[in-house]
Amino acid sequence: MHYANWQKKKRRRERMNIQRHTLQGCKQSNLPPCFYLQQQQNLLSHMLQISARNKTSIHSPKLLKSRYS
Repeated sequence: MHYANWQKKKRRRERMNIQRHTLQGCKQSNLPPCFYLQQQQNLLSHMLQISARNKTSIHSPKLLKSRYS
């Protein structure tokens, strides 16, 4: 399986897990949903930053050259 595809699927799984967890947490405690939405936004933006950082490192020309030469 291609690496990028695997990462995409992994990222999607993580996103779904976050959504599931936040929904469960919302049902368990009586905090307002907007609180969890805020947390979810923070988590997602954090994950996006991480993935952006990874993307630049994975697809930087130097690394690509070393990988495929």
